[in-house]
Amino acid sequence: MKISATTVQNLIRDGETDVYYARVRCNGRLIIQTLDTKVFTTAKLRLPDKLKEIRETEPQDHTMAGGLERNATFDDAAKRYAAQVNSDPRLQPASREARVRPLATLRRTWPDLFTMEIRKIQPASMKKYVTEFQSGKWPYLPTRAKSKTVAGNSPSTFNKLVTCLRGVFDVAVKHHVIAKNPAAELTYRPLRKKLLRLPNKTQFSKIVSGSPEKRTLPAERSQ
Repeated sequence: MKISATTVQNLIRDGETDVYYARVRCNGRLIIQTLDTKVFTTAKLRLPDKLKEIRETEPQDHTMAGGLERNATFDDAAKRYAAQVNSDPRLQPASREARVRPLATLRRTWPDLFTMEIRKIQPASMKKYVTEFQSGKWPYLPTRAKSKTVAGNSPSTFNKLVTCLRGVFDVAVKHHVIAKNPAAELTYRPLRKKLLRLPNKTQFSKIVSGSPEKRTLPAERSQ
């Protein structure tokens, strides 16, 4: 590779092929990854996402140095996922907590998952688990509640769980422990829409007749 600098920080070009690359130093290591384009404007647009991908893949803590082992467990990848989320300066504390909270739900509902080798976890296992989770198989007693249990399987909770599972397995994919994310095919549930309580015709007439002034809307202007 014949490196040629550009006017954009972290963006370089191979003088032999004209392909652009992202170049960044993380934890003392110089990392260069292709942007798969020979067009300067396209390379500039792809650069931020590529830098984000590189920095998220690289461990932020010295205790997380090195790659995942081939026989890494789900717990190993989950710890790296949590470390990445908690070290992301773009996230507010509440957002960080919301992203890692599903790990506690997983430990409560599927504790054996954390000791499994991540390369041996199959998509079928993921689908079976989420189906049971949606059905409310694991109700729990909320904090400070005396006796009333809840299903804990609302669309919002479910979607955050899916996002978390995808994030953990993505760590394993980026470290080349697995080739494909087994949670990639899981689908999100639609969120419940809040119903608006609007007055019926009779109620609306009473509201209008009871107002001190009757106001007429201006006529629409012709286009």
